[in-house]
Amino acid sequence: ASLTDDYHPSVGWSLRPHHLNQVQLWERIQEEAQIDVQLEPTLEHFLTNVILSQNSMEESMSFLLAHKLADNMMLSSSQ
Repeated sequence: ASLTDDYHPSVGWSLRPHHLNQVQLWERIQEEAQIDVQLEPTLEHFLTNVILSQNSMEESMSFLLAHKLADNMMLSSSQ
């Protein structure tokens, strides 16, 4: 069987044995962010605030969204 025999986009996404669960995925993202901090020290502040200091992907996304909204609000109120 080829790879395309198992691919049916109309069925949608389904969990496979090689997929990480939500906790494992967040741990992997944090591990990679820590490596990136070592390789790209200029990203340390950003990666620490957005990923390394957050407990979950939801917290990280909330942090990003709140800062984006705050920046947009500040920009629009000063014009």
